[in-house]
Formats: sequence, C-alpha cells, structure tokens
Amino acid sequence: MVYDGLGNRLEMTGYADGQSVTTQYALDGSQVLTAKAAELTTTYLYGLGPIAELTDAWAYSLPDGSSTPRQMTDASGAVTLTTSFTYWENTLAPHRTGNIIFGYFGGVISPRISGVGVNSAKI
Repeated sequence: MVYDGLGNRLEMTGYADGQSVTTQYALDGSQVLTAKAAELTTTYLYGLGPIAELTDAWAYSLPDGSSTPRQMTDASGAVTLTTSFTYWENTLAPHRTGNIIFGYFGGVISPRISGVGVNSAKI
C-alpha cells in the first residue's frame, strides 16, 4: 500500500480471482475521486456524502442513516441492486446485479478487489 503524507491511501494491491490487482486512487482532500484498477476506472460523485459512481454507466447510492448503501439505482431510478451488511462490513445476500462501491459507513470499496473496504474519511 502507498500513502501520502497525511495518511491517505493512494494505491493498494490485493488479490481477485487468483490474480494480483493494484488499485490507484485520485483524491480531493480525503475523498476518492477516481479508482483505477487494470482496465477499469470508477469515478465518484459527492454532495454532502457519496451520491453516485460511474464505471460503465451512472449508478446512484441510496444509503441508510449511517451512510451505508442499501440500494443502487440506474439513471432512470430503477433499483438495480439491494444489499445488507453484517456488523463487520461483510456483505449479506445482494439481490439483482451490480456492485455497491460505497461500502459500510460510506467508505469506498476497491472496484476490482471484492470485500476490500476503504474508509473515504481517511483512506
């Protein structure tokens, strides 16, 4: 892992599907603007908190009161994914297709490394 002088994560390497994958983060302060892993780049949109992500198409996060996403919608507002989490950030029973990039408490999850969470307040 590579960090800047303020302790923000700029790069991490993990394993997905038996392969080593390196994800590089572009930041604005401590917020992740983009995450690039291999050929996949994900761009994030913020307001007061995480709003949406763009990989192939825009997907909008519908969080609960703790900023943990429970659903994702497409640009037309159709729910494309619902999920729930354990107390320890593990995803339980996602329904439908898609990927929730904003994880437990609104942290950013690596776009290629399943289950690797990054707290966007201090990555």
